[in-house]
Amino acid sequence: MPSLRQRRGTGDDGAVIVRMPASLRSLVVGHRHEWWQLFKFSLVGGSGFVVNLAVYAFAYGVLALHYLVAGVLAFLVATVNNYLINRYWTFARGGGPTLGEYARFLLIGISALAGNLVLLAFFIERLRVAVLPSQAAAIVLVTPVSFVGNKMWTFRPRA
Repeated sequence: MPSLRQRRGTGDDGAVIVRMPASLRSLVVGHRHEWWQLFKFSLVGGSGFVVNLAVYAFAYGVLALHYLVAGVLAFLVATVNNYLINRYWTFARGGGPTLGEYARFLLIGISALAGNLVLLAFFIERLRVAVLPSQAAAIVLVTPVSFVGNKMWTFRPRA
């Protein structure tokens, strides 16, 4: 196998060109659909993040709900938002939602909520972090659970 130095070439402008190994090129270029899906999922997650924080701020600040109750309410609203957008845009499912699919989405969301609430209480009660930054940090930390679960279980390709 040629060394990296031997695989380099130069472009017309004299810039060094490093050729990507075929296996890596296949991963990056051959899976454009998955990368695009991940990008869309991230955009939906971003919208859910904004919805969650807005509902949380309203429920906690205006309605004066306990911070954990505000977290549950924010979760419910953001989850409906994320499910519908992911179902019809990110994963482009035809037809109407199925009960089983939504149940899987909800189970993953509840798992993420449990982690979120544990982290939220830890940040607020143990670390004495303000409520809004605590909620933001908790959301960011549990997001990988939601992504992997929904990609691999909720919105898996139909047989």
